[in-house]
Amino acid sequence: MDCLVEEPCPQCGAPVALEETARLLVCQYCAVPQVVVAPAPFRYVLPHSRQAADVLLAPYWRFRGTVYSCDTGGLRHRHVDTTGRGVDLAGLPASLGLRPQAMRLRFATQERAGRALPPRLPLASILARAPQPEDRPSEIRPLFAAAIGETVSLVYLPLVQAGRQVLDAVTGQPLAVGDSPEILAGVPSEPLAWRPTFLASLCPNCGAGLAGAADSLALACPNCQRLWAADAAGFRDLPWRLVPGQGPAPSYLPFWRIEAGLPALGITSRADFLRVTGQPRLPAPQDENEAMAFLVPAFKLPPPLFLTTAVRLALAGKAFPGQGTLPRQGLHGANLPRSEAVEALRLIVAQATVLRRTVLPALAEVRFAIQAIELCYLPFAAAGPDLVLEGLPLAVNKSALRLGSQL
Repeated sequence: MDCLVEEPCPQCGAPVALEETARLLVCQYCAVPQVVVAPAPFRYVLPHSRQAADVLLAPYWRFRGTVYSCDTGGLRHRHVDTTGRGVDLAGLPASLGLRPQAMRLRFATQERAGRALPPRLPLASILARAPQPEDRPSEIRPLFAAAIGETVSLVYLPLVQAGRQVLDAVTGQPLAVGDSPEILAGVPSEPLAWRPTFLASLCPNCGAGLAGAADSLALACPNCQRLWAADAAGFRDLPWRLVPGQGPAPSYLPFWRIEAGLPALGITSRADFLRVTGQPRLPAPQDENEAMAFLVPAFKLPPPLFLTTAVRLALAGKAFPGQGTLPRQGLHGANLPRSEAVEALRLIVAQATVLRRTVLPALAEVRFAIQAIELCYLPFAAAGPDLVLEGLPLAVNKSALRLGSQL
């Protein structure tokens, strides 16, 4: 569940509420779209009414995403949504509970936040305390893990000194942090240097308005036919292809097309992939010379459907040639980063393989040789509650799309 962030519009100052994963801010008063970028992780502070100079901020990691784990018995997954202390200060609550989801947060900038404790405990220590998969039989051993569709942020709990007590500045309740009047003044802290930047949602090439969903990592310019990603360094060009749809008003779903091999396992072509994973069919002659290309959903889906979709496309081996033009409507938002798609390759091979006993242990150590990555839009036609890929019997349920956007 996303937390809500309330910020003043950088153009007119009117309050604007956006979800934690939203990167496109559109003010309902001045209607000027802005792209929000900042160094990761994004930082937020729980709302309070104290003066910034009186407040000390205690950091909490917030992690939300799906954690996949592979063992010698196969793949397992669990959804994790948790907060945990980023600093070892006795008396602080172990977590923030539901407050990040239930309260409207603010960006943690120096003007409104004052001093902050730097996070000392790594995010990995928080994930280690998250609920684990069910007990495995003793003969099954873990191999590797990956987090897909994750949102990582720092949420600060404001603290204030009141006499000999340290108070939670949100609730006013005392915390068992210490009994010295100078306890907060003596804690090593630092000014907050983190700050978000608001970029005009305009194409850097031609100046036309960019189109995209609020949480999309790829913004399209139908005017000059370019695709852009925004980060703390500004806009960068994204390579892309679009397979034109043949039906009326198709929906285009984005996939990361990754040409990659596994030299350590002898996978360089699609034929190698079929043989190494033990597929019950012979490769076609053209598969011998065709580089292995994975199509990983660039949008969030419930875990079983995410891997099933990627595996079916990997096994289908359809080339999806052609270069259509970016339409003004019908592009689904790409909200899964390219880096996580690359991380998912190991999971896709593990899910696809029939030869688990030999392939799964080898996957824990090998590295993929990435040749090329581009965003590929595939045409889907509406069929009742589903979207069906043109040319292949692959369906994505519309409800699963909506559910995936909330993960």
